[in-house]
Amino acid sequence: MNFKGNFDVAEQYYRNDMVKHGNAVYIAIIDKPTFGTQTSDTAAWTVIGSWSGTAVTENAGDLVYRDEKQSGKTSPCEDTGQRQADRSYP
Repeated sequence: MNFKGNFDVAEQYYRNDMVKHGNAVYIAIIDKPTFGTQTSDTAAWTVIGSWSGTAVTENAGDLVYRDEKQSGKTSPCEDTGQRQADRSYP
């Protein structure tokens, strides 16, 4: 899958391209959706997740989870700078 960010009607998409559109994430399910095809065209796109507007993330790799109050929360994918210590094995 190839996350492309926000849906843009002026961009050409291909099979397995993922886009954020409204409160959902869609994936192209045909080789090359007709240029300008909206995500509502179920012959070309399928929704793979739909959440409240604040739960759909902008960054590829971010995860969404529900907390104890069932609120959508983002767990960003980022480099924390932590590394596992180098180990030598006998």
